[in-house]
Amino acid sequence: MQRHPQRVQALSDAVVHALKWLQTAGLTDILKTVPASHWMGDRAVYLGAFQGLRESYAVDGLVRGEEVDNAWRAYARLKGSSVRQPLITARTFTNVFAQNAQAFRGRVLG
Repeated sequence: MQRHPQRVQALSDAVVHALKWLQTAGLTDILKTVPASHWMGDRAVYLGAFQGLRESYAVDGLVRGEEVDNAWRAYARLKGSSVRQPLITARTFTNVFAQNAQAFRGRVLG
């Protein structure tokens, strides 16, 4: 992120914009956008799973510290995990790019 901040910001802008779109997109819009190969052969199951998860998506793209802690704890329990000591999770993520994307979205995308 430090070596390529413009790339990270462009990706963050796109993700925040997509998350906002996902909150209001109709199911037919989703199906038009997602390649059929991602449906795993069952459109109804894909749409049902999406509907069940839709409300869990962050609208603003921001990551909360407790969410990061939970993800690291789950990762540490995986067989072959490289996590060997307690992490200071605040050092493993930043919301700066998502916050910048919010400001960008407000100025440019409205």
